[in-house]
Amino acid sequence: MENFIATAEPDIKLTGAEKTAILLGELGMAISDDLLERVGLTDHEKKAVNRAFKKLGKYNPHSPYEARREVQVLQELMDYGSYKGILPPPKPDFYQQKQQEVLGMMKQNPDAVANLLKTWLGDDE
Repeated sequence: MENFIATAEPDIKLTGAEKTAILLGELGMAISDDLLERVGLTDHEKKAVNRAFKKLGKYNPHSPYEARREVQVLQELMDYGSYKGILPPPKPDFYQQKQQEVLGMMKQNPDAVANLLKTWLGDDE
């Protein structure tokens, strides 16, 4: 992994065990059990992941911190999958395409976009 460059902003410092626990929680028990069998964790690693599960607690989808933490782990997984050739890299025009979609939405219903911005700004007060 020495040449691997993650694009996720690591604004939340997570241990490897915490990242593993978050990913396994996302995958669900059936897939997680199969994956853990394939990884062949040592007893020490199993204990570390179990401690991480307990430390992280139940996922709260309404928590911005927990959502960012989850996205960060999933983005790192996607980046790694792209690096290993498992997933296709994002197309260079992906962000331009999204920008065009937003511009189209602005033209179609500018009031809706304006209301969204007002809501976002109101959240800051």
